[in-house]
Amino acid sequence: MSDDADILLKFYFEEREQARKTEEQRSTVTNLVLVIASAALGIIAQKSLTIDMLPLSLLLVALGVYGAIASEKFYERHQFHIGRTAFYRKRFVKLKPDIQLEECRKEAYDEHLKNFPRVCQIDCVKGKNSSWKAIAKLNGETVEGRFPIGNRHRPLLG
Repeated sequence: MSDDADILLKFYFEEREQARKTEEQRSTVTNLVLVIASAALGIIAQKSLTIDMLPLSLLLVALGVYGAIASEKFYERHQFHIGRTAFYRKRFVKLKPDIQLEECRKEAYDEHLKNFPRVCQIDCVKGKNSSWKAIAKLNGETVEGRFPIGNRHRPLLG
C-alpha cells in the first residue's frame, strides 16, 4: 500500500511540475507577443498610419491571432495536468483515508479566510467581477457552479 502511495505522489508531483512549466511557457510566449506588438505599434505611431504600414498592421493581426491560439493551447495543457493531479490526489485519499487530507485542506482554507477576510470575498468568476466572468465565457467555460474565491470550501472529492 505504501508503494502505491509513493507512486501516486511521484506522478502527482510530476504533473504539477508539468503544469508549472506550461504556465511558464505561456508567460514567455505572451511576453514575446507583447514586445513584438509594442515595437510594431511604435513604428506605426512614428511613421503614421499609411498604406505603407499595411504589412506591419497585418503582422499585428496575425500576431494577435497567434497569441490567442497559443494562450488557449497552453491553458488547455495546464488544465490537463492539473486535472490529472486531482485524480491522483483522490486516489491517494482513498488509499490513505487515515491522513484526513480533506479536513486538513478545510482547516487551512478556513485559516486563510480568517487572515484575509476582505480580499477572499472578491468573487473572481461568479457574480461580482464581470470581467473574470467575460474571460471565462470567452474561453468557452461555464461559469455557473464554478468555485468562487472566498465563498465556500471546494471539496477534494466529488
